[in-house]
Amino acid sequence: MKSILIVEDSPIESAIYRKLLGNDFHLEFMGSAEDALTVVDCRSFDLLISDINLPGMSGPEMIAKIREIDLLQDLGIAVISSDQPGIEQALAAGASAWFLKPINHKIFLESIYVVIDKVTRRHNNR
Repeated sequence: MKSILIVEDSPIESAIYRKLLGNDFHLEFMGSAEDALTVVDCRSFDLLISDINLPGMSGPEMIAKIREIDLLQDLGIAVISSDQPGIEQALAAGASAWFLKPINHKIFLESIYVVIDKVTRRHNNR
């Protein structure tokens, strides 16, 4: 089963992701970018999904730090936000995909499969 790390500080949003993705993926949740950085440094995930606005370090700052780690260059990172400038910052920092809130649940789930497949193929071709 593919694994996804979700970085989200809102319990309501986390519950939505759990409902949408929990049957198809192993999910792990972190409430801050700092906690996520600790986890990705020692465990493997197929995808990281992050909010842009997090307490402490922002999503784009976290993504930039992840992209500095050689072993994490292939990690797929998707961001979700209603903040278009924040999404642009995340993409510039190295995000692989983005979703603008409010998300369409069906399209979101289908897109997650596409992103994970793309990352898996890129990793297998190395």
